[in-house]
Amino acid sequence: MYIARFEKCAWTDDTDQALLIILSCLHNHSDPNHLVKLPRNFAARLRIWIERGLLALDRNPCGIGKLVGDVVEAHNYLKHPKDTAVQKWISTKRKVAPNGSLMRTHPIGVICMGLSEQEAWHVATGVGRTTHVDPRCVVACCISVGVIRGLLRGEILIEEHVDQAIERAYEWVLSQPELMNPGLEPDLTNREIRRHLDREEFDKHVYAETLEELKLDSKYKIGYVYKCLGSAILLLRLGMRAVEEGHVPSPKIFEDLMVDLIMEGGDADTNGAAAGALLGAFLGRAGLPLHWADGLAHRDWMNSKIERLTVVLGITEGHGLLTVATGNHPCRIPDEKDEAPYGGK
Repeated sequence: MYIARFEKCAWTDDTDQALLIILSCLHNHSDPNHLVKLPRNFAARLRIWIERGLLALDRNPCGIGKLVGDVVEAHNYLKHPKDTAVQKWISTKRKVAPNGSLMRTHPIGVICMGLSEQEAWHVATGVGRTTHVDPRCVVACCISVGVIRGLLRGEILIEEHVDQAIERAYEWVLSQPELMNPGLEPDLTNREIRRHLDREEFDKHVYAETLEELKLDSKYKIGYVYKCLGSAILLLRLGMRAVEEGHVPSPKIFEDLMVDLIMEGGDADTNGAAAGALLGAFLGRAGLPLHWADGLAHRDWMNSKIERLTVVLGITEGHGLLTVATGNHPCRIPDEKDEAPYGGK
């Protein structure tokens, strides 16, 4: 069984890769250009993860997707991550659009809270395209990051706001030649370029009304990025509707919806990672079931990294951490060895 490869009560590869983004930001937060450098830093960490796992916690690299493996293990990857990803995607006849970049992108929505929406999209595309360049993967990452950013800023409160964020991200990606035509192939027609963001296919997933519509357990398609995106957006909508109907936001909303999603099967851990990020950003920490949050393996380690990130971003004060104000970055915190690329090993 797939799940048997993972430690009990711990997360899977999806969250390992999301943590690579967080650890990179913590390790490099004193560099004012760390977000510009994030794609390359993330790529280097991803290579280490594939070879040795999450070294900070001595976790093995389980669940490596085919595209991620093909791209990251290429000999020239560390020198040219995005170009390598483009070449591998083109070699599939520009067809593959798996969920591997969407599953890890959500921390960028938090990290970019203080940036404009377009700046957040740029960071999301930079990191996402180190492995996944298909426009469907790119737009999915932009939507996830944009919605999380908007939820945390109090700009997305109702479904109409979600719809608007979806449309803004879609139109922005559609307007970017490099994102729509990875590699800028001059011989492709406009129709060939735009087919990747086919409107009917997009709408079918992001405006789905039921999990059944998404057919998450469809054979040979469980890893399709739009299935993951659609289920994440739908769970956020259902959470909003539950609150709107007068239910006091409670951990039961999160738990019931997440269990419903997981029971649909398919790429359940990845769908859960993407959906849990959106729903959690909406409901907040108090909206998580205690027996899940308190029962999480490596809970104290995870909570310490979250606290450090909120301090670095200026969201909270240090609470005992030695902090120093530094220009655009509200606080600088002491380095921790396990946040380095090799986990302090």
